[in-house]
Amino acid sequence: MNEFWPWWLSGLCVGAIAALYPLLSGRLLGVSSLYAALLDRRRGAAPPSPDLENALLAATEAEFGPDSAAAPESRSESALRDLRASSERSRLLFLLGMLGGGALAALDSNGWAVSFSLGERFDARYGAGFVPLAILLCSGVAIGLGTRIGGGCTSGHGISGVARGERGSVLTTIVFWGTALGVTWLIALLQQRV
Repeated sequence: MNEFWPWWLSGLCVGAIAALYPLLSGRLLGVSSLYAALLDRRRGAAPPSPDLENALLAATEAEFGPDSAAAPESRSESALRDLRASSERSRLLFLLGMLGGGALAALDSNGWAVSFSLGERFDARYGAGFVPLAILLCSGVAIGLGTRIGGGCTSGHGISGVARGERGSVLTTIVFWGTALGVTWLIALLQQRV
C-alpha cells in the first residue's frame, strides 16, 4: 500500500491556494465554477460586457460623487489588475494543474497505472465490471446536479465560502456534511443487518 502524504502538508497547500487564488484572480476558488466558466466559454457564452462595468461606474459616480468610483491605483494594484485580466486564460491552466498534481502524486507513489478498479474495498463490496462503472456514472451525475442546485461545489463552499463567513456556504457545508454522515451511517447499519 502506498504511503499518503502528510495531512498537514496537504492542508497548508489547500489553504495557500484558497488564499492566493482570489488575491491573484479576483475570483473565489471553486472547481465547479471553473469548469462551468470554461464550458460556457467553449459554448460561446459572452463574457461580461465592459459597457456594463462603465455604466455601473457612471451610476456610482452620479449617486455618490466623482471621488467615490476609485482612487488612483498604485503600481502594485496596476500589476495585480493586469494579472487578473489575464486570469481568463489561467482557468484552464488551474484545472490542468490539478490533473498534473494527481499525476505527480501517482508517480511519486511508485508509478503510474491506468485502472478501472476503485480500490480493493470497493471491488470487494460491489464487484467488478458494469456495476461499479454505473455507480460511478450515477455518482458523477448526482454531484453535478448538486453543484448546480447548491450554487457551487464542496471546495467553493467548504473552503472559500466558509473561510469568508458566507451564510449560504456555511449552510450548504452543513447540509452536505450532514448528508454524507447520514448516508454513511445508513449504509453501515444496512451492512450490519445483512
